Amino acid sequence: MHQQHTTLATYFELMNCNGAVRVYQAARECGIIDALREGAQSIDQLSDRLSLQPHPVKLLLDALEAIELVERTQKSPVPPASADSRSRQDLFELAEVLKLLSDEYADLGGSYWDQLPKFLATGKPLKHMDDVGESEFQYAKQAASLRWMMTPAAMEAASYLQQTPASKRTQPYHILDVAAGSAIWSLSAARINPQAIVTAVDWSGVLSEAENTASQMGLAQRYQSLAGNIFDVSLPAEKYDQVIVANFAHLLPAEKLLTLLTKLHGATKPGGQLVVVDVFSGQATGDISRTLYQLGLEMRTAAGRTYQSKELQSIVERAGIGSTHFRPLKAMPHTMGFVAGRKQE
Repeated sequence: MHQQHTTLATYFELMNCNGAVRVYQAARECGIIDALREGAQSIDQLSDRLSLQPHPVKLLLDALEAIELVERTQKSPVPPASADSRSRQDLFELAEVLKLLSDEYADLGGSYWDQLPKFLATGKPLKHMDDVGESEFQYAKQAASLRWMMTPAAMEAASYLQQTPASKRTQPYHILDVAAGSAIWSLSAARINPQAIVTAVDWSGVLSEAENTASQMGLAQRYQSLAGNIFDVSLPAEKYDQVIVANFAHLLPAEKLLTLLTKLHGATKPGGQLVVVDVFSGQATGDISRTLYQLGLEMRTAAGRTYQSKELQSIVERAGIGSTHFRPLKAMPHTMGFVAGRKQE
C-alpha cells in the first residue's frame, strides 16, 4: 500500500509540474504575463486587450493563482449576477516571483533545456560560461536573479560567519568578495558587521548589479570594487580579514582553483578567514535542484564540476589555509554550503 501511495504521489507531482509549466508558458505566449507586468487587470480587461475568450482566461488565471504565479488583489465590490461574472471583474497581478524573474529566466530555462537532447548526443557543452570571452556577458544577465535566489543562504552564512558581537567590533573589517556577482554574500555579512568594508571583484559589466545591491541594502558607503579577471587583478598583501569565493569554484578545475586560492591566501591577513561557498551534496531536500544543477552546469561549461566537501577542504588546505571545516546551509535552495578555514597567524 505504501508503494502504491508513493507511486501515485510521484505521478501526480509529475503531472502537476508539467501542467503548471504549460499553463505558465501559455500565459506568456498569449500575452497575459506581459500585460500584467503593466499592472493589475481583470479577466474582461485581459480578454478584450488580447482578443481572448473570458471563460478560458478565467480558468487559466485560476490555475496561475493556485500555483502562486498571480495574485487576486481586488474583488469586485458590485454584487454580480453570477459568481463567474464577479470573478471576471476581480483584479489580478503578478506574484512577486514573476516580478523578480529576469529575461534570462523568464521562460524557466525552457530554451536552455530544449538543448538537452543535443548535449546527450554530442557530450559537448552548448555554452562556455567558464570561458573568459563569454563569462562577463553571460553572468551580467544572471546576476540580478542569482541575487534573490541566493539571499536566504547568504543571510544564513553571514549569521554563522559573523559571530563576534557588534559591541566588540572596533576596527575596520575588510571583506574581499571574489567573482562577486551581486555581492549578496559579502553584503549580507556587512549588514551584520557594522565595521565591515566590502571590496567586490568581478567583470565591470557584472559589478553594476553589485553596486545596485549595496545601494538597496543601504551599504553603498561601505562598498568598493575592483573590475577585472580575478586571476589578473592585483591584490594588496595580507589586507583582508575575510575572503569570500561564492558560486565560483565549480567553474574551475582543481589545479586552477588551487592557483586562485593560493593567490587569495596572500591577500588574507594572518588569522583571517577564507570562505568558499558552492553547491554540495548531502541535503535530501535539495537533491532535485542539485542534480539538475550539475546537469545544467556541464551543458554550459567546458570544465565545470561540483566538488565534494572533503575534496574542496583538501584544496583549501593545500593553498595554506588551516583549521578547515564544512557547513551545509539549510536555507533554500538546500544545495549550498561552505568550506571555511583560517590563515595561520
